[in-house]
Amino acid sequence: MSGRLLSLAYNIREKADEAAAHINRVGIYFRFVMFTRIDAVRADQNLDVCAEKTNDDPAHANLIAYKVQMAPALAPGQAPKMAHDFAQAIAAIFSVCDSADLTPIEQLRQ
Repeated sequence: MSGRLLSLAYNIREKADEAAAHINRVGIYFRFVMFTRIDAVRADQNLDVCAEKTNDDPAHANLIAYKVQMAPALAPGQAPKMAHDFAQAIAAIFSVCDSADLTPIEQLRQ
């Protein structure tokens, strides 16, 4: 899962608007931001955050899971799927704020 490092991301709204604009579907626009602190991610020994600067985003980062818990296959030949508990545990680390008020994210800069 990709994201951005707050210490380098001073254009959150602009990048989100730009990303939404590249999706060619009606009704797609910047609505919410998921965020968390790196220390909250690293509290789980299976998870980490790695900075990976790209040509168009010096703040780009990746959420890393060293071992992904998989769900049991329900039918032979079915594509593997991530376990619900694993996805739920990752989601629980994050908070969400509305695009109209990025104050909760900006408060993390302090």
